[in-house]
Amino acid sequence: MGACFFCLMFGGAWAAQLPERISPQTPFPTIVTQAPTLASVAPGVQEAEYLLWTLDGPLAIHVVAFDPHRADVRVATVLADDRLVSVGERVSAMAARTGAVAGINGDYFDINATNAPTNVVVEAGHLLRTPRKRATFVLEPGGSSALTELSFSGTVQIGTHDGPLSGINELPPPGGGIALITPEFGVLPALPNVTLVALDTLDGMSPFARYRANAIVDNTRPQPQGTYLAIGANAYSADTIPNPGDVVSASGDLAPLGLARIAEAIGGGPVLLRAGSWHDDADGPAGAQFARRIPTSGIAVAPDGTIFLIEVDGRQPDLSIGVTRPQFAALMLALGAVDGMALDGGGSSTLVARQPGDDRASLVNSPSDGVERRVGDALLVYSDAPTGPATLAVVTPATLRALVGSSTHLTSSTIDASGHHILAHADTVAAFAVVPQDLGSIVDGAFVARRAGRGTLRVRLGGVSGQAPIVVTDRPARLVILPNLINLAPGGHAHFIARAYDADGFPLALPATIAF
Repeated sequence: MGACFFCLMFGGAWAAQLPERISPQTPFPTIVTQAPTLASVAPGVQEAEYLLWTLDGPLAIHVVAFDPHRADVRVATVLADDRLVSVGERVSAMAARTGAVAGINGDYFDINATNAPTNVVVEAGHLLRTPRKRATFVLEPGGSSALTELSFSGTVQIGTHDGPLSGINELPPPGGGIALITPEFGVLPALPNVTLVALDTLDGMSPFARYRANAIVDNTRPQPQGTYLAIGANAYSADTIPNPGDVVSASGDLAPLGLARIAEAIGGGPVLLRAGSWHDDADGPAGAQFARRIPTSGIAVAPDGTIFLIEVDGRQPDLSIGVTRPQFAALMLALGAVDGMALDGGGSSTLVARQPGDDRASLVNSPSDGVERRVGDALLVYSDAPTGPATLAVVTPATLRALVGSSTHLTSSTIDASGHHILAHADTVAAFAVVPQDLGSIVDGAFVARRAGRGTLRVRLGGVSGQAPIVVTDRPARLVILPNLINLAPGGHAHFIARAYDADGFPLALPATIAF
């Protein structure tokens, strides 16, 4: 079963944007089997997992698609810990603390150091970091989007003197330049050869506002979050050092899209797909590591404006081998996109989405580090659809696929017409029924598969009902024993894991013991 049950259940409000099956063209590896699972996250937001077995090996693909033109769908760039310099934060944690229903990791960042994103950040129309010459995803206030490179030009006025403003929340390059530092930067490190002037806001909206100079602060010690003028040594002069009480004004804009046309912006790169064709982006990033199959994240856009957040697991030969950039572009095109760009990949590749019956977004992919990595920023999706009474009981797993003799633990919850989790009364107990009855039985809250066949698991909870498909088989089409290579000393022991798949490539629940 690949169709989105919840999309069918709720009709047009849950309009599907993702295909039930994908057929990427060359250079994507030839697909032998594919096991698609689609689910609705919220009205206008859909999530899919495509488990592929290809001639090159397995691939695990995760996609969120959403309609940014809907009034009840919002998108936001979110910084780790809400500042540029931080210890980093997991995408799932950013989603949980801000109430997002889905999201993906963002830009490349200064890993294991400041963790600051390396390219532009615009959040709710406010410029938090000026751009570099690299691809940027831009969302306009009306929901339209663009993939472009942005540039910045700015002016700082100190008294009657005007001069160039080199950047926002970027420390001046060695020797020169004047930058404006805002509270979103975080704690300032010691900055030798940089003069720091603390500023108080008079009027206007940061960063382009009028300020009053407070005092020159000690640049040899870290300084707390705040607003500062950072003046490099070559820019130091009587005209550029404000005295306490002087008014400092900052102005600037981005090009080719001005800030008035930008609601959210997040960096990444390179652009991989342009107008439906492979795009060789000279501005990278590039290097030998990007020429290989790797875990990959990206953003793509369809002709109707639908936005795809795409993640492909990698560096896990038993689960997913990853993709090259041309293969990733072919995948974007197969999903229905015509433009697309990469985000930070490798161990940073992360996708989260709210699963049916859950109250928050959770990790849906398998990070190559073995654990979810802390990153610098993320692009998150929110649902403003109203909360109502429970209308449907949902079961996890949403489809039961099992070998005869296996036991699958069941959980259930209720959702409203917008997919929001509705908490049932603490004393409410779910009632399960298997149809046909001889297909399996419910034992201590688990489905025990008795014979091969297809059927339905019916559930009733809190006055509402629902159902989940059941597929039971007596013989897997493919059985994998992991690890597939092991070296043991005499008398040594090893722990093995078995994974079974049906003819379509869907994983199967296994009995507690397997006979060989």
